[in-house]
Amino acid sequence: MKNILKKEEEELLNYIKLNLDNCLKMGIAKVAELNYTSAATIVRLAKKLGYTGYIDMIYSFKNKIDKKSILKINNETKYSVRNKSEINIFINSLIDQKIAVFGEDFSGIIGKYINNRLFSLGIESQFLDCIDSKLFFEGIGKSYSAIILISNTGESKKCLDIIKNAKNSKKKYLIISFTGKNENSIVKNSDVSFNIEGISTEDIIVKYPTPFYGNVILGFEDLLVLYLEKKRKNNKK
Repeated sequence: MKNILKKEEEELLNYIKLNLDNCLKMGIAKVAELNYTSAATIVRLAKKLGYTGYIDMIYSFKNKIDKKSILKINNETKYSVRNKSEINIFINSLIDQKIAVFGEDFSGIIGKYINNRLFSLGIESQFLDCIDSKLFFEGIGKSYSAIILISNTGESKKCLDIIKNAKNSKKKYLIISFTGKNENSIVKNSDVSFNIEGISTEDIIVKYPTPFYGNVILGFEDLLVLYLEKKRKNNKK
């Protein structure tokens, strides 16, 4: 469904999904005004998605969220969370906190991508590259508040060491993870956990094709859309 939408329609759809209750209270005219579009455009979007109109679309989205304990971001990335509230926690961390990022081997490449994207948006971040995490938390790590970890298997020893040293420090850190399994050691120790569709392997060198690494990037970019929408909304207050 998503591939038939234009970029501006995708952005409008993400705004509506993020603000369902407010969109219902405000009405279509106000939603159109806040998104620099027209009521007719919103109605066309609703009908393109198979709904009879704006209200039908809003209630359908609300019913789907109420019935599911796991919220799917979109069908392309097969990207899910344990609880929909974790998405808002993650978005707020991008707004309010300094973030450290880590992944090793192929996950390290993705970690550096995420770190660079955060930096490009003016978010204070640092990739933990070849350092002793215990020393990090005893030193400059004290000024950080959130940690993003990427691991296909969810069992990366270095990631688990980072979690251990973070929890042993005097400061409370928000642990955010992107992993390829529903149940693993990193997920169990994460405050926010994003599950990515992929083929999990214990091999240090990945021998088989897996969508995990590409899907982390696609899913992260989806989250950035939600972040930018919330930031824009906050700036209007």
